[in-house]
Amino acid sequence: REIGIQEISVISNSTRQYPRTVLAHMVAPYDDQFSSLGDISAEFYCMLIDVPVNYNGFNHSYDESDIWLGNYKKAWSNNPVWVLREVIMNVDWGKRRYEPNLQIDNASFYYWAKYCDQLLPSVIDGVMQPRHTFNDSISDVRDLDNFMNYICSSFRGSLFERNGIYYLIVDTLTEPKFFVTSEMITDVGFTYAKTELSTRWNFVRAKFQN
Repeated sequence: REIGIQEISVISNSTRQYPRTVLAHMVAPYDDQFSSLGDISAEFYCMLIDVPVNYNGFNHSYDESDIWLGNYKKAWSNNPVWVLREVIMNVDWGKRRYEPNLQIDNASFYYWAKYCDQLLPSVIDGVMQPRHTFNDSISDVRDLDNFMNYICSSFRGSLFERNGIYYLIVDTLTEPKFFVTSEMITDVGFTYAKTELSTRWNFVRAKFQN
């Protein structure tokens, strides 16, 4: 008589670690029979990122009763500026993994993060909500620089790098600094400076997220 083994199940009670991984599991009595696993739905807050120690990501507020000294903590946030900072500064998968000496300008990131967190009434129902938020699921390989620009486009931001430091600027409405009218122009007029036509840009590609 021949005996064959069709299946072996091993049950282990040991504790295992899965770094930087979110897991969900289903528990059921051993005598229950399942033809398939049920559907699981959930609302995820997802990744914890570096945010200022005086910041609350759930109500989008900053405790400025004391001066912020540039210190960070791990917490949840959907502020696009702090998400962008994580993409740049994370040493495991961010840009800093490949350029370990790069830095960011804390002042510009902090200023524009507060701009994104400013609460404004919704045009639909008047409920107060932050000016800009960012939520995304990375399910495939993306170019890192393109992803950084993609995040910036969600709040009309732009990055520029100088001496290994990333600075952040945002295209916003500002008050005019000075008005020039015809009555202010003298007989001398204006002196113009120009470049050769062959050295001027005639094509600009702009990326944005509507």
